[in-house]
Amino acid sequence: MKDEFVATFTVEVAPDDVWPALARRTDDRGQSAIDSAPGTQVWLPGWEMTGEILEVTPGKRLRLRKDAQPCKGTEILVQLEHEGTGTKVTVVQSGFGAHFEIALKGLSLGWEFIQADLALYLETGVMGHRHLNAWASFGANTEESPSGLVITRVQADTLASRVGLEPGDRLLTVAGASLTITRDLVVALRTQRGGEKVELAWVRGRQKLKGTGSL
Repeated sequence: MKDEFVATFTVEVAPDDVWPALARRTDDRGQSAIDSAPGTQVWLPGWEMTGEILEVTPGKRLRLRKDAQPCKGTEILVQLEHEGTGTKVTVVQSGFGAHFEIALKGLSLGWEFIQADLALYLETGVMGHRHLNAWASFGANTEESPSGLVITRVQADTLASRVGLEPGDRLLTVAGASLTITRDLVVALRTQRGGEKVELAWVRGRQKLKGTGSL
């Protein structure tokens, strides 16, 4: 499996306007940095993090290395093509390393938010902050099944352990939100903040249980 994500989308903005928006100087996000030479550090819309320019072909291609967490050290490639009155944008992020397959579900969800935030910024100049709206730590590994999310591992001193979840439990709700897939859990956790009390419901064997714990 290649440790990369690839996305292609079209924005109704001319390439001449998209190109200057791709990278900003870290000390002034309103000033374009796409004319900078390799080695220059720039700020990346969508990721809303800094990266170092590795390669640049003005108006067409920008390749960078992300120099901040999360996913520090990964490479980001953005390519532009004319498409009608707009611009076809192809984005690749690669080089996640050995943990890629293990963390694939979580990374996939983050990638979807990055795509949407980047497209929004290129079309409107507005930062959505959806990618960086971090979700609270749940403290358990899950897998999807026909009956919903099943707990496979619980970490000590986390929300999952404090409410009493155990491997084999089937999650029903978190903070009142119904869950059937990983995305549901991520969305529910993104509404919570550290220190808050959160109620969970789950099934163990043939019994429905509830519990409340702090993040």
